[in-house]
Amino acid sequence: MTEPERRRHQRFKTREGVAALHAGNIGKVNNISLGGISCSCSFVDSPACGKNSHLDIFFGPSADTIHLQNLPIRIVDSDMNLGTSPICLFSRNCRIQFGELTDSQLEHLGEFISRYTET
Repeated sequence: MTEPERRRHQRFKTREGVAALHAGNIGKVNNISLGGISCSCSFVDSPACGKNSHLDIFFGPSADTIHLQNLPIRIVDSDMNLGTSPICLFSRNCRIQFGELTDSQLEHLGEFISRYTET
């Protein structure tokens, strides 16, 4: 028997080119919701799970892109996998929860989700 979904927010698969910047590392955002993101990057060191921090989310080098800046986050979990290319031997998958967002950040996040996710 499968467990019922416990997430409060629906997750959306992001389009190719959606990225996150955290502590100087750029990662690919795999999915996004109003509650957080799942992303992968080549960062080998384990990030401090449970620690509060901030990150930026953006979509490629486009003039009309929405750039979400300085979003409060908490890294919930991360794990290391074998990389998918010879250049990147390892990748880290992180599950990140948003902290308390301002009304403006929530508005921009909703617009970002509607523009840069697959339907």
